[in-house]
Amino acid sequence: MEACCNVTMMSTASSWSDQDDLAIARPPWTLVGDFYILYYWIPASQAANLPPVAFSPLEAASGFAHDSSGRPLGGIGIIQIIRYHTSPVDWNIPKHLAKFEWERNHDGSQTVKVFPHDTSADSSEANPSVRPLFRATMKPVPYVPSFPFSTDWLKYVGISSRAVHPPLPEGKGSPGEIPGTDCWRICFPTIKGWTDFITLDMAQGGEDQGAAAGDGENFWPGLGRWHVGMRMKDAVMTLGPAEEI
Repeated sequence: MEACCNVTMMSTASSWSDQDDLAIARPPWTLVGDFYILYYWIPASQAANLPPVAFSPLEAASGFAHDSSGRPLGGIGIIQIIRYHTSPVDWNIPKHLAKFEWERNHDGSQTVKVFPHDTSADSSEANPSVRPLFRATMKPVPYVPSFPFSTDWLKYVGISSRAVHPPLPEGKGSPGEIPGTDCWRICFPTIKGWTDFITLDMAQGGEDQGAAAGDGENFWPGLGRWHVGMRMKDAVMTLGPAEEI
């Protein structure tokens, strides 16, 4: 079991001026870890009616979650589960503390459950939910060898790996380590490493029936239970400077 708290690091330097114990880490950044990736399709009709699980409570109250600032059009979605080995910083995305439970199963698969800290009435977000927001059981596809892969290659099939992030509301970090931002930014993360195909069982049932928010049957409406994704072990993620847009 491991818990992970990521810090938004693309804010302006002035956001950190009163925090002598928090170092500013300028990009580019190199991060190493195991990446579990699933690409899936979001129809426009589904994007027009996002479920409650689409936003955490903090982001749900911000301007970018309202129709007045724009609306999602659908297209290719991605779920990434990342177990960092080295992670000195992380990037400008909405994030919250969560407890991650990993379990190795007798058939060679492993199950991950994510218990968020921001779905209870506790404003300090000190404790995890008793039910997981997300769970999946992942298993390598047999008889398929590993192969080298880079997400940068997706551009050759018309898929952009760029990540566009909205202004973030200020979080509840006690020492002020989770500042807000006031502009949209874009970055181009690249992940490289040896890759395996895996199957994912994304049924959200079990002894902890339901989800912490939304009670989705398979985490995301219409996503279905069984999928084929990728596992990149000991892969390297590179993040260059972000651009304001």
